[in-house]
Amino acid sequence: MKRSTLFCAWALFALIATSFADESSFSAFTDQEATDIVSSIISNTDGVKHPILFVPGLFGSQLEWKLDPTKTACNKTTKGTYEQCWIHVSDLLPGQDTCWVQNNVLGLSADGITTPRDGVETRVAFWPLVKSVEYLTDTRVVKNVAYYGHNLFKLLRAAGYEDNKTYLAHPYDFRASPLEYYQPGGVLDKFATLVEHLYATNGNTPVDIVAHSMGCLVTTLSLGQQTQAWKDKYIHHAYLAGPPFGGAPKLAGAVINAPHEFPLVPPVYASEATFIPALSTWCGGIWLAPDTGLLTKDTHLITHAGREYKLSDMGLFLNQAAAAQPLIYQCFKQTRGLFTERCKHDCAPGVDTTILYGISFQTQSSFKLTKGDFGDPLLDIQAEVESYVVGDQTVPVDSATTLPKRWAASGNHGHSVNFVAVENVKHQDLVRSKEGAEKLYESIFG
Repeated sequence: MKRSTLFCAWALFALIATSFADESSFSAFTDQEATDIVSSIISNTDGVKHPILFVPGLFGSQLEWKLDPTKTACNKTTKGTYEQCWIHVSDLLPGQDTCWVQNNVLGLSADGITTPRDGVETRVAFWPLVKSVEYLTDTRVVKNVAYYGHNLFKLLRAAGYEDNKTYLAHPYDFRASPLEYYQPGGVLDKFATLVEHLYATNGNTPVDIVAHSMGCLVTTLSLGQQTQAWKDKYIHHAYLAGPPFGGAPKLAGAVINAPHEFPLVPPVYASEATFIPALSTWCGGIWLAPDTGLLTKDTHLITHAGREYKLSDMGLFLNQAAAAQPLIYQCFKQTRGLFTERCKHDCAPGVDTTILYGISFQTQSSFKLTKGDFGDPLLDIQAEVESYVVGDQTVPVDSATTLPKRWAASGNHGHSVNFVAVENVKHQDLVRSKEGAEKLYESIFG
């Protein structure tokens, strides 16, 4: 590596580390802080230490790839081995980020199966070990500020939990279409396998599920595939933090480049322009487009060319606004109704469930186009936020709570549904920050 490139790399690493260290939400519990919190929360559980399965959210799993230089963009190679691609900071340096984006462009089959670029093999790293979600990079310079599950796991360790014995993680390729989850040996089958393993290796003790963001959707679909007898045997409780059941209007804003930064876990905070060529092909993210079956249909979304688009017009909006990238609309159509039409009883989980949702932040709701036109290349379109609703800055309250309220109203197959309003914690911090991790721990054990 040339000296100038090396200098730029270390300068970027230093800048990232410094900026994250200055933010309170990225500080880690000390051993004493974790011990004090655990000691202060008097357990109201049944006296049994239930094993825990943690299911991460969008962008929350480490991924790695193997690249064939004869087929990949920029002739990138990993020399026949797997290397980290989410997140590997050097891939996102100026001059390297374009290659990374091009190699992360995905295809989508007519039956909803994600297809990688020729010459690219991607897999989840370290499944199902805790390390797969504790930090989002193995880059040594920034790893210790690239927290995701670390603060929550610190509390669990202080409470006597053992990594990879009494708690495990269920990372998955968040880029893929959720229709892939249903395949034999897919995400839903692996969820059941891990639950049964934790149960069997911890004295036949029912398992607690702790999920964040998109992981709440994965958890709900997984439970929806199981019989009530299976759930009564293997599951003790499900804790769902920031569930975007109704999607996020913020994603619609991202399609038309409304100014904001993606709520990625560190060490990447990037503008849409950097990632749109890849992100616009990641069906897993597009799945989170607002679902009109779980949000108020007549809510205003955008006014353009004399037409008002409401949430009920989301499909039309995506079809027209993203005409230059038809995969977006294809994925949107394929992933509608997974909880309401393709799953019985609104996919009520049939286990005791706690919903944690944010209430303290303005959350994007509607937009106004300021540059370009529907159908233009996505990078040529710009918009601004027109209105906000209450939420956690990413997920509106009604997106997180409408479906669970239906479960409660219908009885949830004889199990409770509890709601915990979380103040002053943003969506990405519901697990990552000290405040979020403590609130989640208190909900589990308090």
